[in-house]
Amino acid sequence: MTTTTPQRLVNELTPRLARQKALARPVGMDIYLVTENWEVKVFEEDENIKKAESCMQLEECIKDPKTETIFIPENAAITKEKLFEIVERNSLKKTIFWEKDDEGDFVI
Repeated sequence: MTTTTPQRLVNELTPRLARQKALARPVGMDIYLVTENWEVKVFEEDENIKKAESCMQLEECIKDPKTETIFIPENAAITKEKLFEIVERNSLKKTIFWEKDDEGDFVI
């Protein structure tokens, strides 16, 4: 089945829109909150974004020079404190999207 031009345009722009919307909610250190289900779906399906569900996976993603963007799902076994600890001891700059239900519980 071929994709129509409007549908193809939506498919191409949706990942950009999801990133831009999430980037509007920064919390510091290139860590951004992802609070909406459609954003989560886009980030989980984007093959250019690595998913980290544990501290060890997060550390591996951050140390990998090929990885630029990391997504941490809400159910990941990573606390805010561990996230900052891992980020602070690694020098490679990354963009991290962290899924949270509520922006209010993520205070630095």
